[in-house]
Amino acid sequence: MLLIATFSEQERELHDVLEQYRKVSSERDSAESRYRVTNDESQTLREELASADSDKKRMADRLSALEREISDHLHVKSILRQRFVKDF
Repeated sequence: MLLIATFSEQERELHDVLEQYRKVSSERDSAESRYRVTNDESQTLREELASADSDKKRMADRLSALEREISDHLHVKSILRQRFVKDF
């Protein structure tokens, strides 16, 4: 009878260990899934940031070109105004 009780207790312990293993495995799977989702989101954010940086540089270059163009037009306008005043 003692052997049966010991066997039954060992079965219970084994069952408890298996349940703990299943629970830990499930938690691990859930954590891995959250990690993958978070990793994908961070990759998307990195790509968006790189795109925004590229857009910012492109706009800064365009602004610089427009400022040079405005400056050139103002310079030409000044020259034409001086010539016009000299002619009259």
